Amino acid sequence: MIQIKGVTSFYTGLDDKKIRAVDNLSLQIQQGEHLSIIGPNGSGKSTLAKLLNALLVPDEGEIIVDGMCTGDENNLWDIRQRVGMVFQNPDNQIVATSVEEDVAFGPENLGVPPQEILKRVDESLDLVGMGKFKNRAPHTLSGGQKQRVAIAGVIAMLPEYLVLDEPTTMLDPQGRDEVLATVDFLKKKGKSIIYITHFMEEIIPSDRVVVMDEGRIILEGTPREIFENSSLLKEVNLDVPPIAALADALRREGLPIGRPLQVKEMVSELWPLLS
Repeated sequence: MIQIKGVTSFYTGLDDKKIRAVDNLSLQIQQGEHLSIIGPNGSGKSTLAKLLNALLVPDEGEIIVDGMCTGDENNLWDIRQRVGMVFQNPDNQIVATSVEEDVAFGPENLGVPPQEILKRVDESLDLVGMGKFKNRAPHTLSGGQKQRVAIAGVIAMLPEYLVLDEPTTMLDPQGRDEVLATVDFLKKKGKSIIYITHFMEEIIPSDRVVVMDEGRIILEGTPREIFENSSLLKEVNLDVPPIAALADALRREGLPIGRPLQVKEMVSELWPLLS
């Protein structure tokens, strides 16, 4: 598991003022879990993502990844193999002139034997549905396809945990759907996923959700439990998905509606009332 113990992280603002990005935060992330982290801009989500694989080191507290402290420089190599990162902009993660070479870049730097690299490249691209594009130049791909290649490049290094830091922010709707379908498929394959986003509908498939504000955790639970606290979400400028908002409105009108999060759940709630 990943254990976050009383972690505080500062960044330097104007006039060299120290500002808390993460404030005395504690959390455990289990292997095989799909955890989503949401919060408004400036809540500390992306800082937390970088802390998880030691791109940043806590100013206070500690993060333990499978028994290894990120603050120990001797552990950095192993930790960064275990915790793979996918960032917002897919163009910033592409380093080679073909999809195949790009996915192979990480394993090559780990010293993986050539035959094993070829196997990992094929398996990783197939896993994200990009196998037929392996000879393509990355610049000819759509944004969603590039992000899937970036995910494949991380998977090829065989991480125990996959951290996705707002991976759909810079994508069009089709690209977002492609990435979300890939994440859902990886979840079904048992991958450990830490998914950071500000798109509320993207957290619905999660096992657990953490809501952050001003560097702290203000709410934690299943997606359904999170959306039951719509008033708190609105206080920190977060919306609920349209279906959840519609269900709230119908309940206020006196209809015996539960807490559906998806269209098919809403249909199941409404159908008995119409028959």
